[in-house]
Amino acid sequence: MQAAITASEVCHTYEARDRRLHALINVSLEVGRGSFVSLIGPSGCGKTTLLRALGGLLEPTSGRVEINGRPPSEALRRKAVGFVFQDASLLPWRNVFGNVRLSLELNGGSRDDDILKVNQVLEAVELEKFQDFYPHELSGGMRQRVAMARAMVTDPEVLLMDEPFGALDEITRASMMYELLDLWERSPKTVLFVTHGITEAVLLSDRVLVMSSQPGTIIDDFSIDLPRPRLEAQERSEQFLDYTFRIKNALREGAVGAQVS
Repeated sequence: MQAAITASEVCHTYEARDRRLHALINVSLEVGRGSFVSLIGPSGCGKTTLLRALGGLLEPTSGRVEINGRPPSEALRRKAVGFVFQDASLLPWRNVFGNVRLSLELNGGSRDDDILKVNQVLEAVELEKFQDFYPHELSGGMRQRVAMARAMVTDPEVLLMDEPFGALDEITRASMMYELLDLWERSPKTVLFVTHGITEAVLLSDRVLVMSSQPGTIIDDFSIDLPRPRLEAQERSEQFLDYTFRIKNALREGAVGAQVS
């Protein structure tokens, strides 16, 4: 499978006054085109730093990053990368339609094309009846659906998602996982998904990459061989539980190894 995202020996160090913080060290990975890959690790291990570096929002201290064989900055210019963060960051003075359309307006599209694309993506996330609502009138889950629609409306090649369901309650989070699965299965894009949730990672992903404690690096790579479409009943299967157990052990060993070194 051809790689859509490539990182080679990526390191990043934050410097503030007389202090240096090594966030990433020698991170190398490949994400195949059209695959769904989750990145999991302890808090503060550099997951968000890595995601920002992959998406061209941060220049790593050293190493190489490519999106479909080209620098991330070029992918950003072409609107080939979409971002969804934990905070939906919707503009409070714009309604649902206006928030989703914003990405297209910044790209200088025609009004008629914009309207068609926004309507299509709102239908995909089942928000077409709420297009005139404002962010304060929406639930947390609905706001995140708006954020996903905004990221998808430019039809990016790659979606980078940084704990998009982390602020939601458990019931809403479970519902959103299956909504995302449904969207991805209908229109498979390359997804790199940062999460703290082991169950979430196994349910969604083709692969799960495990990061060590700070400075973060990839310490394990699990291929998730579960049939698609993924169904709720699979969460109770022996194979599913085995994946969660093995990933939990990898996380524990990575944390211990970091403390020893």
